[in-house]
Amino acid sequence: MSNVETDIITEITVFNNISVKEYTPADRDLVEKFRMLAAREGNEALASNKYDPDTVDGQTWMTFVEDELASISVLERSHYTGDPTIAGRICRYHILKKFRHSNAGFRMLPMQVQWAKDNGLKVLYWTHNVDNKALNALYQHKKTMPFRGESVPYFMTDTYQAFKLQPDMIFRVSPKGDFLQYVYANILEDGYCWRPQADTIVYYIHNGTIDESVRAAVL
Repeated sequence: MSNVETDIITEITVFNNISVKEYTPADRDLVEKFRMLAAREGNEALASNKYDPDTVDGQTWMTFVEDELASISVLERSHYTGDPTIAGRICRYHILKKFRHSNAGFRMLPMQVQWAKDNGLKVLYWTHNVDNKALNALYQHKKTMPFRGESVPYFMTDTYQAFKLQPDMIFRVSPKGDFLQYVYANILEDGYCWRPQADTIVYYIHNGTIDESVRAAVL
């Protein structure tokens, strides 16, 4: 991939004995402990007033390193975009700091895609802050992550590569807010054209670059 810039990191931690599990009510205590740790690290997306794993309109996945819960990711039917029978949103992701760079999020993607298909969804997407240039370069397939001994690097799998930047969509949680996010979507049904009509979606051609002129036009 000649258009991919690879970051060179001299010290790479290799995490062994990593597994992914779909949440069941028997895991509730693990989630409660994890949400407290996530809050201490500054992530309130899993706060109890925002998320309940037993009642969420979707499903939760957990990545373990050895026997320790390292990461959580949630797939919720997309009420944000007004089409919960069509689209699912991957959200509420957190990985504990000591497990960063373990590719935990990538490891959950295949199960999340399969769940979406099994439950009749046509689109699966996530959003990300437009100001985070490093992660957006990764999500836009302009940059890779270091290889850590996987048989196929997760950023090169068909599952991950299927998530594409939507070059004319901007996600805004609140119509009155100025927090903008790019949209990365996997269209699960061939030929389906996803054009949600909701206040959270602003249609404006940006092609992965949002500067002050774009902000002025959409805010």
